[in-house]
Amino acid sequence: MDKAKTIARMEGCFVAVPTYFNEDLSLNLSARKKHTKFLIDGGLREGNACLLTTGASGDFTCLSADERLAVAATTLEETQGRVGLIVGAQSANQAESIEIARGAARLGADAVQISPPYYHPHTTKDVYEYVKAVGEAADIGVVVYPTFWTATPLTEDEIEQMIDDVPNIVSIKYAARYALEFMAGTQRFSKKVCVGDNQLCIIDAYLSGARSFNVHICNFWPQWGIELMKLLDEGQYAEAHARVMDVMLPWYEFYWQAKKITGGEGHLDKIATELLGFDTSRCRPPTRDIREEFRPKMRAFMERIGVPNMQVEAQPA
Repeated sequence: MDKAKTIARMEGCFVAVPTYFNEDLSLNLSARKKHTKFLIDGGLREGNACLLTTGASGDFTCLSADERLAVAATTLEETQGRVGLIVGAQSANQAESIEIARGAARLGADAVQISPPYYHPHTTKDVYEYVKAVGEAADIGVVVYPTFWTATPLTEDEIEQMIDDVPNIVSIKYAARYALEFMAGTQRFSKKVCVGDNQLCIIDAYLSGARSFNVHICNFWPQWGIELMKLLDEGQYAEAHARVMDVMLPWYEFYWQAKKITGGEGHLDKIATELLGFDTSRCRPPTRDIREEFRPKMRAFMERIGVPNMQVEAQPA
């Protein structure tokens, strides 16, 4: 692995893509391929974006290792190296994460994403050994996602120790409990790896050294994210802030409406792409199907923020 090159391929809009299913909830790889083509045709490329398959928005908790690798292979077939690809390898089972990391390396993915294991109250030393084991198992980049709200929280010192001890860590997808802690950590880690903002503080994160930003909007409007990156790189921070407040803030307000009804994360991304004409699906259970309730709400939201190329709503006969 060329570490500097892989770090560069982590930069831009961090687009966590959904996993599509058939009616029987088997993988719909054709739909995954079509959506990937849409993202590439929309301009997502190395430098302005990277893609994450089978992360939280991609139903990773409900997928086998083989299914995750099948989704990654389909995505890579369509991207042809034009944009960085990260494969979600999060698991409560270290052996499964290693299996996915090795498989992703064979396929030619750029990195795998791992988080502190969930359910058991693991110590920070447990997490350290897990990250190190995955990093040593395959010649592939590692994106560490220290999700303090779902698993063992890590301090700045503990994260930096991992970066120093595991050479193939290329990115930290970062959030912290407090704004100053987040900015300090971002500034500190960005000297060594690509820091991805998962704090929804895009402007402050950019000014603190982050070069990757979690942006669900790109799943159905890739050009919006590309323009946001352009504004940041040109130093037009007031304009970038206005775009975030006009589009991303309402998206997350909408997202929290859905969280009151069901778990999971990818259902809204799927409803949005459905309204562009894609063959999408529900999430796998235990996330419940909220499409009927949220489809009209999503249409109203997308129309309000100005998403282009939406399908005309069918009128009753």
